Amino acid sequence: MSIFAGILDFEFADSISQSMVRDLAAAMTRNAADKPQLLEGPGYAFAKIDFGILGSDGAYVDDSGIVSLLAGVPLLADTRRGSTRQDELRILHDAWINDDISALQGSRGSFCAAHFDPNSRRLSLVCDKLGLRPIYHTVQGRYLIFSTALRILETISWAEKTIDVSSVAEIASLGYPLGNRSPYANISTVGAGAIVEAGRAGVRLREYWRWDTLPECEVPQDQLPSHLFGIFRDAVQRRLGDQRAVVACLSGGLDSRCVVSCLRQLGVAVHALNFGPAGSLDQGLGRLAADKLGTRYFELPEGPFTFWDRMLALHQSWMIESAASEVEHPRLVWAGDGGSVGLGHVYLTEEMISQMREGRTIEAVDNLVRHNSWQLPRRLFERRQRERVKDLPRADILEEISKLNSFDKGRNVHLFLMLNDQRRHLTQHFEAIDLLRFEVVTPFFDAEFLRLILTSPIDGFLKHRFYVRWLQEFSPETTAIPWQAYPGHEPCPLPVPKDLRWQWDAYFGKEERQTISRRMLAGVEKDLNDPRFPKWLLDKKMLRLAIWLTKLGIRDYYYLFKVARTFTRYSQ
Repeated sequence: MSIFAGILDFEFADSISQSMVRDLAAAMTRNAADKPQLLEGPGYAFAKIDFGILGSDGAYVDDSGIVSLLAGVPLLADTRRGSTRQDELRILHDAWINDDISALQGSRGSFCAAHFDPNSRRLSLVCDKLGLRPIYHTVQGRYLIFSTALRILETISWAEKTIDVSSVAEIASLGYPLGNRSPYANISTVGAGAIVEAGRAGVRLREYWRWDTLPECEVPQDQLPSHLFGIFRDAVQRRLGDQRAVVACLSGGLDSRCVVSCLRQLGVAVHALNFGPAGSLDQGLGRLAADKLGTRYFELPEGPFTFWDRMLALHQSWMIESAASEVEHPRLVWAGDGGSVGLGHVYLTEEMISQMREGRTIEAVDNLVRHNSWQLPRRLFERRQRERVKDLPRADILEEISKLNSFDKGRNVHLFLMLNDQRRHLTQHFEAIDLLRFEVVTPFFDAEFLRLILTSPIDGFLKHRFYVRWLQEFSPETTAIPWQAYPGHEPCPLPVPKDLRWQWDAYFGKEERQTISRRMLAGVEKDLNDPRFPKWLLDKKMLRLAIWLTKLGIRDYYYLFKVARTFTRYSQ
């Protein structure tokens, strides 16, 4: 299953009104050909769409009418080779009936689920250990509404939405809201390793997994590279099953290369996809890596400018123009997401780690915010709002980090990134899955792989140091050609072509950047002329001045425009 949603009536007086059910079903997808399946009864109505990408169905209803819905793949510890997603769902279904969370504790995959017992009137919403696959939920009077995509709740007209300025400030500066928040004050997500239970008694939260209470890693540090490679290989094999040919992203960096290299070492035929713009190192090095690793290669050097739109265009082109028929599951796309933060420890410095260990958490957070340029442009806001936003998102970051208590205090700041930045890493994919029509396979997010990292002392991992040691476990072809190294991190030991663009300097070419800027300017001007523009929050005079200064070429205010458009989008 790819999408599910539902309505629960706390009073269980009667069936959910058909107008509410129709609204829910209509909001599920933007593809008119999709027909949501409805599961209804006294006090509840659920809707699901399964695109058939993962092979087996993600829904199960037993003889007692107890319902379980699943998106993603749990990868349970006790399931055997050849087990299907439906097999795993039935194991979880039986465990939940008996209030048993042990199966969840052994899971390694990325998934979310809903379980409803019409007899006990209890609904459980479950997220994987990292919370990567989201479930949003809101209580509106006598109803609880939930969905695997925020856009579904946004579309339902009778579901009230109230902007949360702090959360939108986090989205504008970080790219995601922190903790279990959403852009709306009355909509939350299920947390990492958590279960939200709802019924006659109301709503309560349970946790089946916490990353910051785990004991220190049992593997000696000198053996960790080889051991972690074995776990990564196993993570790939678990997700691979019996497939002998797959499609995978392959850029000019290390993360996707490691995934493809591992697949090739397992004897799998790989169709490598690259959408790096023409003239970029992402394109040039990705092409070289594809040849060295012995893959089929398909690229899209021109296309849309946003990540998921570009990925969609690339995948659709490959499906039409290439040998997609040779791949058993052509809508399962392998990717290196999770490697740079999880294993490479980007965004962090030694100074932050020392400050955390010395109990100087405020200084560490200030350092984190400054190092990553996460400040908001205060002048963008109306004078009366500047005091309100002056400490955002810093105050919220401090709050989230202060909740964590790892065995290594220096590890807490990395845990913050994993439970916030990485947890929300694929949000836009899940929001657009009705349009994208493919799933991503992400072995770097394997829960056992992450456990070994997050329970190890952090020092050796900083700035890709451990990552470069770990590369020695891969085939020689993996490191035979250069890669894009993060600025200030362990450098690539091989010479990098000087005639190609680094992604941190200019990912797109000059003409493409000009097109992006023109579109941003046009969007901001359209927002300013919209009667719904949040003039109570944003300073229109400041925005108009920034527009003219940008048009005249005096200064580029792209970042300010991006922040303004984020607040405008959610205030409307």
